[in-house]
Amino acid sequence: MNNQQKFPTLRGTDKKGKTKEWDISVENMGEYSLIITSYGYLGGKRVESKAQVNTGKNIGKRNETTHYQQALHDAESKWKRKRDTDGYITDTVSFNTNPTDDGTNATTNNTTNATTNNTTNATTNNTTNATSNNTTNANTNNTIVLPMLAQEFKKQAKKIVYPCYVQPKLDGYRMVFDIKTKKCTSRTGKEYTILYGTQLYQDLLSLSINMEHQNSSDHYQSICLDGELYVHDAEFAFEHYGILRKQKELTTSEKEHLGKIQYHVYDIYNSNTPLQTFEQRLFNLHTISKHFSNRIKTVRTIKCDRQQDVEQQHQLFVGDSYEGSMIRNAVGIYKPKFRSADLLKHKDFDDSEFTIVDFTREIDTTGGNQDLVVWVCQTEQGARFKVPSKGTREERQELYKKADQFIGKKLWVQYFGLTADNIPRFPKTKASGISSIRTEML
Repeated sequence: MNNQQKFPTLRGTDKKGKTKEWDISVENMGEYSLIITSYGYLGGKRVESKAQVNTGKNIGKRNETTHYQQALHDAESKWKRKRDTDGYITDTVSFNTNPTDDGTNATTNNTTNATTNNTTNATTNNTTNATSNNTTNANTNNTIVLPMLAQEFKKQAKKIVYPCYVQPKLDGYRMVFDIKTKKCTSRTGKEYTILYGTQLYQDLLSLSINMEHQNSSDHYQSICLDGELYVHDAEFAFEHYGILRKQKELTTSEKEHLGKIQYHVYDIYNSNTPLQTFEQRLFNLHTISKHFSNRIKTVRTIKCDRQQDVEQQHQLFVGDSYEGSMIRNAVGIYKPKFRSADLLKHKDFDDSEFTIVDFTREIDTTGGNQDLVVWVCQTEQGARFKVPSKGTREERQELYKKADQFIGKKLWVQYFGLTADNIPRFPKTKASGISSIRTEML
């Protein structure tokens, strides 16, 4: 038995506009399955890696999977993350990942469905968008701007050009608001639909209408605000931001939390003038901010002439209960989607997302003898490590009961540097309960 399913090729661009390709496939070898990943530049050499899946999951349960089905599930998760998180696109957007072990359904409808009226990434304009720094909305032809991402201050401090600008680092949820389309989107381009019934969104609509009326040209209508959904209040727990991922009806308490969330803007991007420096963008942001309501705020921005000033301001921000600081080069341009050395994050601890590949338990020391979940995550290099979950005993016990459904999801892990083997040191989940698990691509 040797069946293979190949997922549609994904394409993206690097900072210089060169096209990258990424492929993943699953091969049933009989006793085990292989997940085969390859990537490289269009027309260039490819790098290939293989991961072996020996067993399925949930053995003995109704949702039991074989090693081949589990490999397909894992590969599909990787494929979707590459598409949704990294902004890759494909001409073929539909595939079947629920085959029998003989692979008879593995490739059924892949080609046919690709030409139907899909509601995922548009099948038009793919060639054009493949060379842009943006991604295409699932339901329209509107281009979504993915925010510029930061690099580590510890690794890139030498890239700072003085004088620079320093802002507090906010520990909320990233959001881009498009003045023209009126959409609120996340770091990965997903819409915050839960916001559309809030007063905050009404304030954003009023802002866009004011800008359209006072500026007849397209200059201001092509602006996107870049900021954070955030509340600077020690009593507003990080877990409360989880309501932004909800699709169902909110409870009274959740509605109250949602009503407190503000939009803190720290940058803007204008697609008509993409080469503006941060100093120029900051001036324009201050001009726009005269239309802001009390729910929309500009982030404090301090000019620093030397590294000593940066460190001093960083400590002031930390002392004021911020997560850290963000350093921006005055002459840096905005690079949608990419990590830029013109934007550095400075924290006294690290946090990143890692894939959950397994879970284990620890025994409740109070004598209850209940299983408390401990996640097993994996680095990009394939090294595994355990991550204790924050939360009450009851929360950890409940997570253990249903932990298998989170395999393949992303876990937000907080840690203090890396060991010599590049494994997070003293890891723990960033928040309690399910709040640290990214079940949706935000």
